[in-house]
Amino acid sequence: MPTIGPYYAPTFLAALRERYPQLELLLTEALTESLLQMLRQRSLDAAIVCLPTGEPGLTETPLLREPFVLAVPANHPLAAAAEVTLGSSSCGDAAHGARPLPAQPGPGDLRYDA
Repeated sequence: MPTIGPYYAPTFLAALRERYPQLELLLTEALTESLLQMLRQRSLDAAIVCLPTGEPGLTETPLLREPFVLAVPANHPLAAAAEVTLGSSSCGDAAHGARPLPAQPGPGDLRYDA
């Protein structure tokens, strides 16, 4: 899946253009690993990716925080929960079809396998 950049770019591009009218922008959409490779090669000046990348030599600055929701079937044990945390032991097990979440989740780790 490509990065989140295209979803958030419209919210900041207008302000960026207004503040820096002479700035030349070339927007590129790619997978996170490809963007990191371009940053390593210095063919990109900046990238919008999900944090943390763990990439040595990069300075990562959070741009925003967004709540995520967990979608489960209506008969799932978590369907009645008002709130679910990543460390919750009630997140199910193989019998419920959910895979355990790691202590440090990464991209794609918030998933329910139905």
